[in-house]
Amino acid sequence: ERRKSLGLCITCGKPSPSQVVCVTCSERTSRWLKSKIEKSRLAGLCTACHKKPVKKGRKMCSQCLKRLSEHAAKARAHHEEIGTCNQCGGERLPERKLCKECNDCLKEQYKTHKKNGLCVYCGTSPAVNGLIHCAKCKEYVRAKGKESYRRLRDEVFNAYGGYICKCCREREEAF
Repeated sequence: ERRKSLGLCITCGKPSPSQVVCVTCSERTSRWLKSKIEKSRLAGLCTACHKKPVKKGRKMCSQCLKRLSEHAAKARAHHEEIGTCNQCGGERLPERKLCKECNDCLKEQYKTHKKNGLCVYCGTSPAVNGLIHCAKCKEYVRAKGKESYRRLRDEVFNAYGGYICKCCREREEAF
């Protein structure tokens, strides 16, 4: 804390006015971390905890993947709350969840996956029968679409006084 408050690198103590760590220490740490990740990858271990074995085609163990997913969900919720880009924290496009750069990047990724015959959602499995999704993502996207439709339908009905049958005045959704 003392070094940080004096504008010094917290690792070596050299002047570092705009950063917590000087460029030299930052580069050294980056090289060390890349080396450790590569060693774990070659050994078939999780690239996050460097301890547990991973399934074929994966980089992280299920526990680290779950922790990363939870962290990402919290970050997205935070960005949503303060109105910034869900990917980088930059200024959002109007009526969107992403900034221009992240939106353009996502569009390019979509085009690349589609051109290569991969699922545009996950980018790992081949798309099914000339469609744009693999079987697993197709079901997921379909379920999300149904849920979105149901929410919109409920919103519309509630705007008009709720579910009311015209002939018997029943208020159940089934009518």
